[in-house]
Amino acid sequence: MATSTVPSYCRQREKKRTDRAYVRINGVKIKLGVYDSPESRTKYTEVLKGTTICGTLGAIDNPTVNEMLVGFLNYAADYYGVQVGGELPCYRSVAKLLRKNFGRLPAKDFGPRALKELREVMIAEGWIRKSINKQVRRCRAIFAWAVGEEVIPATNLAALQAVKGLRAGHTKAIEKPPIEPVPVDVIEDTLAELSPLVADMVRVHLLIGCRPSELLRIQPDLIDRSSSFWVYTPKTHKTAHLGKSRAIAIGPRAQVILQKYLFGEWCFQTPQGNPYRIDSYRNAILRAARRAGVDDWTPNRLRHNAATTIRAEFGLEAAQVVLGHSKAAITEVYAERDLSKAGEVAMRIG
Repeated sequence: MATSTVPSYCRQREKKRTDRAYVRINGVKIKLGVYDSPESRTKYTEVLKGTTICGTLGAIDNPTVNEMLVGFLNYAADYYGVQVGGELPCYRSVAKLLRKNFGRLPAKDFGPRALKELREVMIAEGWIRKSINKQVRRCRAIFAWAVGEEVIPATNLAALQAVKGLRAGHTKAIEKPPIEPVPVDVIEDTLAELSPLVADMVRVHLLIGCRPSELLRIQPDLIDRSSSFWVYTPKTHKTAHLGKSRAIAIGPRAQVILQKYLFGEWCFQTPQGNPYRIDSYRNAILRAARRAGVDDWTPNRLRHNAATTIRAEFGLEAAQVVLGHSKAAITEVYAERDLSKAGEVAMRIG
């Protein structure tokens, strides 16, 4: 049986315009649109579904890991949807490692030893221990899907579940130190070195405590401005695939900043009219911090600033509500109460 690989979602860097995405099928280059845009990701999935290697796995005798991954990634794209952040990019990341190291191996032959070898690859590449454990769980989830599709026998999954997670102090994997809030003076020094647009992005981010992906996808028509505190409802978010809703309250101080950016398709967009990318946002902050002569910091730490401020003044529950963290026991019955609490916080500090 001939083996096959999953055509990669590729990036073509452009000097004078936005980077473009493409996929190469049987030597033919297919353009997908703006790199990392939802539209290009959707087209990539559609192109894969139309290729011969995406046929029914059940019709393939002893499919390889590569062939199994084609089917899984199509499923994952449909299940998780086109979103910024979330699980889909994480599954693509672990699939890339599987393709590189075990792509030609029959899927049914991928066992505990292979999973441990994959884990050693992550350790050698300098991955964080907790991230490695999460990716190992995702790897098992891929093979659990294959069992459900009768691609591999159930005994494979049972064997993979015998591989336990790495424990702190018992591995060479890097331990990531706790993420700390960014000192206020460091933020102020960095703001002085940022462009006006990115500086405003940082200010809004700090005030509303959302995820970076949520900040960069704010669109004027997604903001309900009918009350004293505005409510931004993202189209996609990290836990959307679990059926969870997400509403972000925006208080007066953030409203003043956002007023300047309510006239385009995206509140924070590039000169080409595209939404700011996460890597561009992060890199702009890192460059500005270095120009300012302060320690490097990344935008995800601003959520820790918000959490610290909110918890100190309003308590843990309010911080969970504003930041979008939830427990399994919370139901839709509490949605109005939660939004009211988030609004109270926004009116006071945001």
